[in-house]
Amino acid sequence: MDIPADEILIGRQAIFNASGNLFAYEVRSNREHNGQATSSALMLKTFIETGFDKVAGPHKAMISVEPQFLIDMAPLPFEAQKVLLTLPVDTELTDALNGCLENCLAQGFSVGIENYNFEEKWQSLLNKIDFVKIDINASKENLSEKLTSLKQFSIKTIAENISTDEQEADCKAMAFDFFQGENFSQPTLLVTRTLSENEIIILQLLASLNDPDVTIDSLDNLIQQDPALSYKMLRYINSAAIGLRQKIDSIKQAVVLLGLKRVKAWATVLAMAGMKTENKDLLVNAVVRAFMCQALVSHSGNANPDSAFTVGTLSILDVMMRTPMANILEQLPLSDEISAALLKHEGELGKALACAIAYEKLDWDNACFPGCDTECLNETYLNSSHEGFRAVMGMEV
Repeated sequence: MDIPADEILIGRQAIFNASGNLFAYEVRSNREHNGQATSSALMLKTFIETGFDKVAGPHKAMISVEPQFLIDMAPLPFEAQKVLLTLPVDTELTDALNGCLENCLAQGFSVGIENYNFEEKWQSLLNKIDFVKIDINASKENLSEKLTSLKQFSIKTIAENISTDEQEADCKAMAFDFFQGENFSQPTLLVTRTLSENEIIILQLLASLNDPDVTIDSLDNLIQQDPALSYKMLRYINSAAIGLRQKIDSIKQAVVLLGLKRVKAWATVLAMAGMKTENKDLLVNAVVRAFMCQALVSHSGNANPDSAFTVGTLSILDVMMRTPMANILEQLPLSDEISAALLKHEGELGKALACAIAYEKLDWDNACFPGCDTECLNETYLNSSHEGFRAVMGMEV
């Protein structure tokens, strides 16, 4: 996708602590590390226009800043408690930059180094910075010993580019503090894996919820049979995320006000939220995909927005269950159109899903959708991200 020089696409990647809880989102753009302050300025402009909450929700946002940008923009127009700053590894240390970093630290900002490679030039900063990001594929030799050398400075360490379970286990054994990489959003799928009892129950519920013949009465009965789901559904529908002016006391009343398809969609999301997984970011991704797919097909007018929402929501099931999508679809009574979109990214629904996933993976070349330019894509993603956070936070009320 060709992107004008004065425009920018912004995405994110989650960073987790050793317990699997979300620590922060690293905010990424298609114009990173071009050696100019303009890329940081473009990102700043986007943040001012949209707000950090749309990108990172209630979590901290980690952003890479060019040294010249730090110098030119002092004092920084960010909330120190919401932002983690990282310097590119090729940063040239100057007196002006050192002075600027001291001011940032005095303002309460956390500052780190990305792609840290243990170079001697960083020694003078190790008693000032808060964290380093280490590419585990580029710093394999004597890595454990090198990490020990950082302990005296109380520096937090972030292992990045983790792509396998084995790498994740190795990094935890070396006592890294935080973890980042594809293995948390796209783990290896196991063809022979046996589903847990919890997953089987949820799949059966999803199958019933997505039955094309489901009626208002049968949906009401289905949800009422699961007291936990019924409670969560009514609590969510009455939350600020939905924004209704009157209190809803029953599933039937919700269907009358919101419509059968919308209630089915949110019941599906809430059922998936009951899946036992440590990675809560997956549910956020599911809802962001759902909103993004819905918005994209609404823009084109070539597919059903409700079907697009379903496609986005269910598209994360293979990752949540670590089971190939083809195996999961055998147990769900979905239309051929939705199944083809989920399995092969075919049709208008499939194109929307492929675009949402590409954006999520920061695959800028494939983050595209017919009739949607850069501004349209960025706005769609950021709005979807915002709605995704609001929705999931509403479920946790």
